[in-house]
Amino acid sequence: MRWTSTLKNSSLELPRPLDLVILGSPGVGKGTYGALIGKWLELLHLSSGDLIRDEIASKSKLGLEVEPQINRGISSHLGDHRCGVL
Repeated sequence: MRWTSTLKNSSLELPRPLDLVILGSPGVGKGTYGALIGKWLELLHLSSGDLIRDEIASKSKLGLEVEPQINRGISSHLGDHRCGVL
């Protein structure tokens, strides 16, 4: 299935389903651009930072486990789950 979006007289064909990942340092605009791209391409925008902050705020088991690590600036190890970039 192909999906077409038109922006300022240009056409962009993208395969569906489509997964995009935006990586970058803190404060470079990943959330801003992610939300804009999500709206433009009609994609669900998820922010891992927002999800983790919500877990911490709700005092869930995961939130309580990662809060000290996040406060120290260590986000590459979340419990038994390891995150990495290839």
